[in-house]
Amino acid sequence: MYLNSLFLRFRWLQMPTGFLVLLLQRTPVLRVALQMEDLLSNNATAIMRSAFAVVAMGAYNSVAGATVFNVTATPLAGTPTSGAANATFTISEASGTAASVAVTVSGAPGNPKSYSISGTLPAGLTLTNAVGTYVNVTAPYKMTITGTPTTAGSYPLTITAWDGSNGSGGNSAKIKVNITITGGVSNVAPSITTDPSSMTVTAGGSASFTVAASGTPTPTFQWQKDGVDIPGATSTAYTIASVTANDAGNYAAVATNSAGSATSNAATLTVSAGVTAPAITSQPASLSATVGTQASFTVAASGSPTPTYQWFKDGVSIGGANSTTYSIASVAAGDAGNYSAVATNSAGSATSNAATLTVSAATTAPAITTQPTSLSVTIGSQASFTVAASGNPTPIYQWFKDGVSIGGANSATYTIASVAAGDAGNYTAVATNSAGSATSAIATLTVSTSASAPAITTQPTSLTVTTGSAASFTVTASGSPTPTYQWQKAGVNIAGATNATYTIASVVAGDAGSYTAVATNSAGSATSTAATLMVNAGATAPAITTQPTSLTVTTGGSASFSVAASGSPTPTYQWQKAGVNIAGATNATYTITSVVAGDAGSYAAVATNSAGSATSSAATLTVNTATSAPVFTQQPTNQTINLGASVTFTAAVSGNPAPTFRWRKNGASITGARSVTYTIPSVAATDAGTYTLFATNSLGSVTSTAVQLTVIMPPSAATVAFTVQ
Repeated sequence: MYLNSLFLRFRWLQMPTGFLVLLLQRTPVLRVALQMEDLLSNNATAIMRSAFAVVAMGAYNSVAGATVFNVTATPLAGTPTSGAANATFTISEASGTAASVAVTVSGAPGNPKSYSISGTLPAGLTLTNAVGTYVNVTAPYKMTITGTPTTAGSYPLTITAWDGSNGSGGNSAKIKVNITITGGVSNVAPSITTDPSSMTVTAGGSASFTVAASGTPTPTFQWQKDGVDIPGATSTAYTIASVTANDAGNYAAVATNSAGSATSNAATLTVSAGVTAPAITSQPASLSATVGTQASFTVAASGSPTPTYQWFKDGVSIGGANSTTYSIASVAAGDAGNYSAVATNSAGSATSNAATLTVSAATTAPAITTQPTSLSVTIGSQASFTVAASGNPTPIYQWFKDGVSIGGANSATYTIASVAAGDAGNYTAVATNSAGSATSAIATLTVSTSASAPAITTQPTSLTVTTGSAASFTVTASGSPTPTYQWQKAGVNIAGATNATYTIASVVAGDAGSYTAVATNSAGSATSTAATLMVNAGATAPAITTQPTSLTVTTGGSASFSVAASGSPTPTYQWQKAGVNIAGATNATYTITSVVAGDAGSYAAVATNSAGSATSSAATLTVNTATSAPVFTQQPTNQTINLGASVTFTAAVSGNPAPTFRWRKNGASITGARSVTYTIPSVAATDAGTYTLFATNSLGSVTSTAVQLTVIMPPSAATVAFTVQ
C-alpha cells in the first residue's frame, strides 16, 4: 500500500518512479510520512503531501547533482577532463590534424540514451551517427565528434545528455564545451573582385555574366535577377543560351561562405528585338451583319520591325485600310465578301486567314407579296390556298376561315384534301415576325357539285431584274376541282415548280427566257400567256472614278465642279458644301454662275445607288474679290452749323484694293483727315468753306463733289431804348 502510494506521489510530482528505492534509502522521512498518512486528517495529509514534495525534490536534485560528465580529446586533452552538469570544458586542437572528442556520463541517474548539440561545429568536424542535431547511443553510451578541422577560431558548444532517445525523456543534464582550433587560415568574408558587366543582346542571341570573389573558405555563388534567386545558377558564370524579351532586367551574384556574404553590382541585360518576318498571331473572325450596322475585322501579327498592315476584300486591296482593325461604319449589301490582311515588314510578310462578311437585310415587318386566290372546287376535290410574305426575320403564318384561326394551319400553303360543302367561306393568312404582322387579302372558297375545266384568271407578267436578285411569276386559274400548276421555261417543264407562284431566289444570266404556267384538273387544262424574264447585270456600289478639283475664282465669275462614279444601277449625285446638302445640286456637275465671297468653302459629291454610296474627295473653292478703281457710293453733303457746334462730313466709297482717303478744304489737304468721315468737334468761323474727299487705290482715284460748310454766327448785342411817356 505504501509503495503504491509513493508511486502515485511520484506521478503527481511528474518524477520518474525509478528513483523510488534511492529516495527511500536517502530520505527515511518519506517512509514515516507514508506510514502516517492514513492516520492524519485531510488538512494534515495536505501538509504531509507538501512536505513530501519538498523532500522528494531535494532528493531529486541531489541525484541530478550526482551526474558526472567525462570529456576526452585526441590528440590534445581538454580541461577539465571531467565535471558535473553545467560545467564548462575547454579543448584545443590544431587545424589540419585529425581530431576526436568523446563525451560520456557516469553516476546517477544512469546511462543516457541520446545526446544533442547546439552551436556551430568547427569546419571539418562532424557529430558521429547524428540524426539532425541528435545522436542516439547504446553501451558504452558515448557521443563522439570526429574529423579534421580546417578553419581556425573559437567554437562554443552546449552538449545535453537525455535519458530518452532523440532528445526525449524526463531527465537531462548539459555541459558547455569550448573548442578552439589553432593554426590554419582564419575565415574571411567574401569580397567581390570582378563585377558582372551590363550588355545589350538581340532576342535569340546568348548572354553571359561573370563574377569573381575572394574569401576564406572559397565562396559559393547564387545569381539573382531583379533580386530573386535564379534556380540552378550557382557558378561564377551565368549564361542564357537564347535570350527572350522577358530576360531583360538586372542581374547580380551573391558570394557566400561561413564568414559572410557579398553582393556584386547589378549588370543590366537589355534585349533588342531581332529582325523577324511577320507571323499572324490573331486571325480576323467571320461576321454576320445587318445592312446599316457596323462591321469590324481585327488582326494581330508578331514581327520585328513592327509590321504594317493592308486589308483586302476578295483579293483586292482596300484603299486606306492600313491598321490592325478595318471597320465598315454602315454595312451595305455590296460589302459582303471575304476579307484578309497582309502584315509586312523588312523581313517578309504574312497573310491572315480569310474572314467572311455575310450581310443580311435589316429587320423589316412582314409584307404580303403573294395574295391567296379565290377558288371554286367541287365536293371531294382538293383546295389549296398559298400566300407569300417578305420580312426579316422570315415570317411565320396562321390561316383563318371567316376570321377564326385554323388549328395547325401554319405554313405558307393551306390545303383541304377533300373539300366538303361546309368548307366554303373566306380564307385569310396572317404573316408575323418580331417586327410586326400583315394580313393577306380574302380568298373565297366556293364549293360546287360539278367539275369545270381550268381557265386562267390572272396571267403572269414579264419582269426585268438584275443578277443576284429574286424574280417571281404568279398565275391564277379557276376550275373545279381546283387546278394544279406546272411552270415551264421555253415550253419545258421546270422540276418542282408546281405552285401558283414560281420564284427564282437569285437570278443568273441563264434564267432569262419565256415562262408559262399550265393549270390542270380532271376536267382539262389551260396554259397562261408567256411572261418574259430579262436579266441585267448585278448591282454594284458606286465608286468615284473622277474626283472634283479645287478652284480659285474672282467674285462675279463662274465656278464648276465635276465628278464621275461607276456603279450599277447608274448612281445619282448630291453635292454638298461643308458636309451639308446643296438643294437641287443633283447632277454630275455643279455650277455657280456668279460667285460671291460666301461661296468659298469645301465641296464634295455623294454618289448613290441601291447597292450603296461613295463620297468624293473634297474640292476647295477659293474666292478672290475683283479689283476696281474707287467709286463714290455716297457723296458728302452741305452742312450749316452754329459756331462752336460739332460737324461731321460722311461719304462711302467702293474699290478693291480698299482706297485711302484725304479730306481737303478750299483745295488744300487737311492734316490728319485720312478717314472716309471728317469731324470738326467745335466749329470756328474760320472753318467755313468748301470741302472735298479724295479717294485713291492702285487702279485710280476719284474726288467727291464739293460741299459747303456754313457757320452761323450768334446775333450781336442790341441796344434797347425805353421811352417814358
